[in-house]
Amino acid sequence: MAGQTVCPRCGSRDSFAKGYLPDTCACRVCMSQLDWREIPGCGPDCGPAAEPEATVEQAADSEKSAASEWGLDD
Repeated sequence: MAGQTVCPRCGSRDSFAKGYLPDTCACRVCMSQLDWREIPGCGPDCGPAAEPEATVEQAADSEKSAASEWGLDD
């Protein structure tokens, strides 16, 4: 689920700022300095990671499955 980060040490939500070292984020609540890849849902900018864009193939597959669900596939 994109849109939210959670500190793995203290559980605070959306409490990260860029750290002093490259690729690190610091929790404003518990002051933990973590690599951004250690934080669930976090992106390299220490904010919530963006959801991946759906590919054209994935969109076509979901349209086909919806059509077959409703009996519209010929």
